[in-house]
Amino acid sequence: MRGQPGGPAVKRRRLLIAAGRRESAEKARRLRMLRARLVARMDQVDRGDINAVLDPGAVREVGELTRLLPEDDLESRLVLGWFHTYRCEVLPTEETPVDFAAARAMLTPCVLAGVSRDELPPTLWSVLAHPAADELMEMLREGKPDPTIDLWPSIIALASDDDPYKPMYLVGFANAYLLRGDAAGAPEDLDEAVRLSREAVAATNTGDPNYATILGNLAGALAVRHRHGGVPTDMEEAVRLSRDADAAKRHDDSLQTVYERFDREEQDERAAQGASESGNVEAVLEALLAGIDDEHTRASLKASQLLLDYRQNGRLPQLLEAVDLFRHVVATAPDDDSDLANARHNLGFALGELYERTGDAVALAEEMAVKRKIVNVTPDDDPELAGRLDDLATVLRNLSEHTGNADLTAESVDVARAAVAATSDGHPDRPAHLITLGLALLTVFERTGDGDALAESVDVSRQAVAASPEDDYFLGARLSSLGIALVRLFERTGQLAALTEAVQVSRDALAATPPDRWNRHVTESNLGLAAFRLFDQTHDDDLLAEAVRAVRGALAAIPDDHPERARNLSNLAGFLVRMSERTGDPRVVAEAISAGRESVAASRRMSRSPWNFGGGRVIIRRPGPLHHGGWHRQVGWPVPACRAANAGAGGR
Repeated sequence: MRGQPGGPAVKRRRLLIAAGRRESAEKARRLRMLRARLVARMDQVDRGDINAVLDPGAVREVGELTRLLPEDDLESRLVLGWFHTYRCEVLPTEETPVDFAAARAMLTPCVLAGVSRDELPPTLWSVLAHPAADELMEMLREGKPDPTIDLWPSIIALASDDDPYKPMYLVGFANAYLLRGDAAGAPEDLDEAVRLSREAVAATNTGDPNYATILGNLAGALAVRHRHGGVPTDMEEAVRLSRDADAAKRHDDSLQTVYERFDREEQDERAAQGASESGNVEAVLEALLAGIDDEHTRASLKASQLLLDYRQNGRLPQLLEAVDLFRHVVATAPDDDSDLANARHNLGFALGELYERTGDAVALAEEMAVKRKIVNVTPDDDPELAGRLDDLATVLRNLSEHTGNADLTAESVDVARAAVAATSDGHPDRPAHLITLGLALLTVFERTGDGDALAESVDVSRQAVAASPEDDYFLGARLSSLGIALVRLFERTGQLAALTEAVQVSRDALAATPPDRWNRHVTESNLGLAAFRLFDQTHDDDLLAEAVRAVRGALAAIPDDHPERARNLSNLAGFLVRMSERTGDPRVVAEAISAGRESVAASRRMSRSPWNFGGGRVIIRRPGPLHHGGWHRQVGWPVPACRAANAGAGGR
């Protein structure tokens, strides 16, 4: 029977409502108290007491506030983000990755909610800008420019003038106005799109690999404004800019249509391709570990076997297990253990593999901490010092590409020079150290346009190749690195001979890389891009066919969940569109559409937002040493970025 007015049922409902209000009030009171306690602890740090954010009570308070945190509670998010940032500043470098990741996770939603940069930790400004920009690009791909227009200025304000991503944020802002203006025929929006696109071009060095993409966006904005009856000279300028830009932005409108159409469709996520663990691997492990009682040794051997097997079959679960085991080995080894140095090296190598496979910034940060520790504990007279300096130089270079920090770029060159200086002529490791120096110098050129750095990069890369025996395991990767430097030399000087040599060197690199080599796809990809650049100059159809074959070969070896798959699919689509223009073959058009669609789906899976609405951007990828990325709290913070699978140039 239903309750009567004022009866028991009504009273029960009133009691439940009152209890809910009391619970909400108690939760709000608890949130305020926890926020106040954490702010007080940060005040203590400002007065010199760093233990205030390190003691167990602080950890418990952070845990409780995190558990109670409502999704829309920006005030609590700001407090937690600041608190984790304080811990990053006072903890030893190797202990900061978890707090760094937590700070970014707490503060990124604040940026997207419109919190001004003055309320955010300055050391995290550039870090927060990138993931927030990715979110806005996702909205643009969904055809929702309006909410992004209010937020782009806040993200651009987070980027310093020398932030390498700032021009791309301006491009995103311009595309927001362009989408809205094109849909509504609003001249003021189209004018703003052109203005922002010009600002992006002005902020980009002509040696920047994204320069052509940014020029292409300006050309596109001018063309759209012209279509809506804009400035009479718009189309003339758009054509001139298109001629100035490189092959990446000269894709036909048909490819643009393909990308825009498929980029707005809901794509079904592919079913996980979880292959079961091979019985053969288990048998090998059991045989290897049989009779070994020492738990430390068993863990080390098992991790090594899993890592080797991952290098053969690319199964991510085996790599993840290997990383966990190596962490355990390093954490449990006594300080005087003679194998501790090897354990750290193996952990660093495995973390580098994990970052390259997944783009996991936490793995990148942890790898940096491990590599710095290795160098710091190595005596000056240790014969392994040069190799460890080489590894550190590579980490610094990769980190500089993530943060855009010029100090890291310069340090990577200095450390690489020290590695070369510590190795005599004729030493078997000298070619590895020379190529690492060449890559570091190439990064200097790409950041600054320094022609002397580019010339030295080409010179030391030639030395590295000349000093490598014909049967050297890494000869192919070193040749590929030289090829990239020669492509950059062509881009700077217009010397066709440099580009012609780059293609031949890239062919030699592929010939020196066995078909079953784990990093062959990088060499194939670089050959394809160099051949396409030369085709663009000579219109030789054989070169275009070679470019398509090379990128197809690279894709055949790249797993579906690899970060580089989307970019290679995008490049293949662009190459095929150019081929269809010359052949008229409908099968080529169909393959281009299929590759474009796969590229969009792969980009979504890997959370790599395409910045160019014109379709597949052609970017030459550099192979680098086996160990990548890193963490350097004193001079910069790592930020997510689209990077190459830098595989095997130096190699130790």
